[in-house]
Amino acid sequence: MTDQQLLDAVRRNLEWFCNSGVMDPPDGSWGVAERIAVTKDNTAIEKICRAFPAWNEFDGYCVIEPRRPDCNFETALLFLLAGRKFGSEEFTRTGENLLMYLYNRSGMIFPENSVWNWSNITKQPGRWFDDNGWCGAIQFRIAALRPDLDRKYRMRGRALRLARLLAAGVDRSLGADQEISHGSWPDPEGFWLGEPRLPHWGAVALLAGTAALAVEPDPVLAIQLRRYYEYVGGRLDTFIASELCYALLGAAFAANVTGEEFYLDLAARTAAAVLRRIDPATGNLPAEHCEAPKGAHLVDLIYTANWALLGLQAAAGVTGDEAVREAYRKLLELLTAVQDRSDNPAFRGCWRGMYDLRAGEWGGGDLFEGGQNSIYTGWTNAPIALGLLLAADRTSLAAL
Repeated sequence: MTDQQLLDAVRRNLEWFCNSGVMDPPDGSWGVAERIAVTKDNTAIEKICRAFPAWNEFDGYCVIEPRRPDCNFETALLFLLAGRKFGSEEFTRTGENLLMYLYNRSGMIFPENSVWNWSNITKQPGRWFDDNGWCGAIQFRIAALRPDLDRKYRMRGRALRLARLLAAGVDRSLGADQEISHGSWPDPEGFWLGEPRLPHWGAVALLAGTAALAVEPDPVLAIQLRRYYEYVGGRLDTFIASELCYALLGAAFAANVTGEEFYLDLAARTAAAVLRRIDPATGNLPAEHCEAPKGAHLVDLIYTANWALLGLQAAAGVTGDEAVREAYRKLLELLTAVQDRSDNPAFRGCWRGMYDLRAGEWGGGDLFEGGQNSIYTGWTNAPIALGLLLAADRTSLAAL
């Protein structure tokens, strides 16, 4: 597909961010909400609204209002890169405003250790491995992109501190005496939440550590990173498609940053495992995550296809494998093809949570976190739009 097609899809998505109500006001000065939940025929809507006691109701949908730091950082990076690509001062200001919200208004950062709470409405600390991994990695990326913002918010120093805490937490959790299950919290110190033995948490947490090694050598951090990926590399055949995508993202990120033979080999092996799960006809990976409806014909845009995009994009740059590049190309085409083109500004230009390839429309059902009627700002839309924007520049998030 052409660069113009990719950039047109990105622009449509940026307009969705500005027009759908997920940013109120639309200039980003009070952050971006977690997601839109479609209310009509959504079997999970009552549970969603009970669990998130801050939401704004519109005609046929509601905006789930919690501001999450990872969602806001991902969206900030998207708007900053889009501002540069499109020569748009408005997009750039929106990205800057999102950062101002995060650091100066949200109250989500713990100043004593640079860790981020899971949302602006929580009454107790909720320090998740994966959320904070994104916060750390993207702070490094924005600091490199905009040194003035780095100086203003001390982003690099904060991200270094966070990266080391995350890596130490992942490392001590590897030996925790607890079975792997969704939602279990094996950190022996009880500081971090999540199950880092699954790449959903561990590999994403270590995106921050990997980015830190590109900024400042740290032998302890390097050992912790290597120990984790040796663990992952020995268990590739045990992971569902979603977990393989997270593992690929982490391995390819490490290969890009370090250039070490171990990570280059791991990225190639993980990419091969991902390719074995891809439908060659559609370019899709099966929906298998526990928080989403399941099926090989369902495009899971919350836990699978979005992270496959960023992972294959990074892997294509280091493996030199034509099969990886072809899978990446097909996934780009698939995601661009299913982008919402309805007339309603709540949906036009977005990617909803699940697409049914058999029906040729959004579908598949609903669960509390995943499914067709959850439209995430950070987990889905910003990562996919970032992937398309970076594709037009022949680069990846790992190579920024």
